[in-house]
Amino acid sequence: MIGFDSNNTKVLLIGTSKFPNDVSIKDIPNVEVNIELLKKVLTNSELVGIPIENISVSLNEDNKQIQKKLLELAKATKTKDSTLLVYYSGHGIMSTSDYELYLTTIDTTTELLEIEGINIENFKKYIRQSYAGRKILILDCCHSGHIIGSMGDMSSKIQSEIKGFEGTYVMTSAAEDAPSLFPQDQPELPTNFTGKLVEIIEQGVGDTEEEYSSLRDIFRAIETDFIQKGLPRPQQSNFNTADQLFFAKNRKFLSKKPEDEIAWIKAAKQENKMILLDFIDDFPNSKYVVDATILIARFEEDELWNEAQMKNTISGYINFKFKFTESRYLEEANSKIQELKGKEKNKSKPTEKKKIEEDHIEEEEMEEEEMKEVIYEKTVNETDNTKTFDVKEDEIYAELDKILLIDDTEEQDIEFGILEKKYRDHKIILLYKAVMYGQKNLIKRAQTAFSEVLKLYPQYADAHNVYGRFLAYNIKDMHAAQLAFEESIVLDPASIDNLTQYGIFLRDEVAQIDKAEKIFKDIIKLNPANAEAHFHIAVIYRTKKEFEKAEKHFITSLKFNPEADYCENAIGLLYIDHMNDPEKAAPHFLKASQLDPKQGTYFYNCAVAALDLGKPQEANSFYKKAKTAEIKHIDEEFEKTIKQELKDFKTNTPSEYPEANRSVNPIIKSESYESTEDDNTRIIAKFAGINCIKYKDRNSVVSLSGAISEAELLVRENSLELKTVIMSLKMTGIISIEYLDAAEHSSQTYNFIKINFSRFEKKPLIWDNSLTVLLYKFSFWGGAPTKELYNELVSLVKKKKLKVG
Repeated sequence: MIGFDSNNTKVLLIGTSKFPNDVSIKDIPNVEVNIELLKKVLTNSELVGIPIENISVSLNEDNKQIQKKLLELAKATKTKDSTLLVYYSGHGIMSTSDYELYLTTIDTTTELLEIEGINIENFKKYIRQSYAGRKILILDCCHSGHIIGSMGDMSSKIQSEIKGFEGTYVMTSAAEDAPSLFPQDQPELPTNFTGKLVEIIEQGVGDTEEEYSSLRDIFRAIETDFIQKGLPRPQQSNFNTADQLFFAKNRKFLSKKPEDEIAWIKAAKQENKMILLDFIDDFPNSKYVVDATILIARFEEDELWNEAQMKNTISGYINFKFKFTESRYLEEANSKIQELKGKEKNKSKPTEKKKIEEDHIEEEEMEEEEMKEVIYEKTVNETDNTKTFDVKEDEIYAELDKILLIDDTEEQDIEFGILEKKYRDHKIILLYKAVMYGQKNLIKRAQTAFSEVLKLYPQYADAHNVYGRFLAYNIKDMHAAQLAFEESIVLDPASIDNLTQYGIFLRDEVAQIDKAEKIFKDIIKLNPANAEAHFHIAVIYRTKKEFEKAEKHFITSLKFNPEADYCENAIGLLYIDHMNDPEKAAPHFLKASQLDPKQGTYFYNCAVAALDLGKPQEANSFYKKAKTAEIKHIDEEFEKTIKQELKDFKTNTPSEYPEANRSVNPIIKSESYESTEDDNTRIIAKFAGINCIKYKDRNSVVSLSGAISEAELLVRENSLELKTVIMSLKMTGIISIEYLDAAEHSSQTYNFIKINFSRFEKKPLIWDNSLTVLLYKFSFWGGAPTKELYNELVSLVKKKKLKVG
């Protein structure tokens, strides 16, 4: 590429938008917008950066004025390291007398075109007089002979006339026989060509690894956009290497593109299936793997379509439709099938030729069904006729296990080759090889291996199922994966393993929950004692918030597989996270940890349940085990919570707040607080309070909102009595005093009680005096209306909706 010195560049922008002397030449007000926008982008230091003093403008001037500026421009570019740029926008008219091209000026008339217009030969003369090493000519010109709103273009004529000028680059708005367009009814907009030119310079050019955009890059971007939109195609002429000139800074350039992105750009341009497969092998974790897979699928679609067309049989087109259910060739395939069927029906009498065609179609339809049996028979006959099929499979599995122990892939390839030759491409060997490559993420090899086994054994249901897993989890092509899974089910609808894998895929990868539910119900019908199916359908019901059904199937799953640690943990999470029952959750977490002591997650969940049950010592013990089992379970915030819980809750309020201490002590010591009912109150209150304490920001309202939300959630989900809620909020409020947020909290507490009291009208509550006093104090500290609160409490007592203890 050639460097571009913007400081040593001279520019002349010529535009003619008005023709007052000849009404037959239509005005183009958009030309004035062209000049303004182009000047702005050329002088932008972040794009082209030409100094404003280096740019001359000739807008609506006569012949002599324009040619004078052209001459001055030529003289100003005297050296080979300088650049000359001339831009013209207006009408281009061909003379009927000398058949030369003329660029219009403000005083041009069709009658005196040769005198008042600028002959293209004069343009050539001035360009010759410049010694600039690089000359750029950009023409956005029109011809009055075209319909209103179109600009007739003479670009190819100019290009043919301009030949012979070394270092000159010509870019024009359209071919000679295709008009350029401009928005006639929108004079405030630029013409299509200049508008796109400015846009490309401003936004940058994609699919390039260069920091600067060349004239070639800019032209190609304009050309691509116009072709896609059905606009007239622009033209260019290049002499020597002028089009390689770095013209503008490319805003789409990334200074340090990742290696995979650079490789992807190159691979995508090649449009070659094998190159794309190599890219996936080289960069299996790249974000562009999905795009590469989509392109590969398109290539494969084209390949199979071409094959179907060559065969031109009903079965060939049906096979194509089955493989590509959403193909762009689908309509044509259906048409071909109907056409072939029509030809058969139109033949009134069976002929020998028809008989041959029917036999051919029948043979073709049976070919895939018979292929498996043919290969199997050859395998049995040519290896060891004395062994049964089952015995031979045992031998194969034994030898495959040995191969899988080999670490080196090349050695494995050699051993697979020997085994394939020995057993004549047995399906299990081919499938194992594909699986091995998939596990090693050798995408290209795995694809080839899967293609081989599916081609030889198209009815091999397990191969389709495993291929579906490969497409889903290695390639991330969920559409193709679903087709492969569905094919495996069609071939073997009673295969519980295939159904299970398909159900997991539907649930976890494509979120087709209802379809997945049906799959696992079908499995349970086939085998009611299938523990895995009960587990997976329980997960689905948990997702659908049908918690009782989830609980039922988790329990059933454990009944048939009592050693399933993952199921014990799952039902524990159901109880603690969704059913708010840590008491039920705790023994399941404990059993899970006993079944697999290496799983720190299980001990961590035991700690959470113990803390919820108000057993901080047990929580601390489980948490230590979780940290020992797996370092990932080191949770500083959770550890702080446990330590706080280990302290006597009476000491949580700092001594510098004696009012709060005096208020809370009677409640903690009261008889009602020690009751069984209020054990839950204590746990909830402590949890909500700790939730507030653990935030370090003393002015954080978020901490208080979080604590209040915990209490609200507990009352709504468990229908706890209002007394429980008030107690928990009251405790949280005391903590909030420590954090100087009592005003915000007490107001929320009071409002919450008022709003939710009606839900518990039929349940008389026992309030002790200390509670009343404390709530009264909250209202005082928080700025709530003390008198209003007191009157509210008195009213409740009088209505016997509240009993004072």
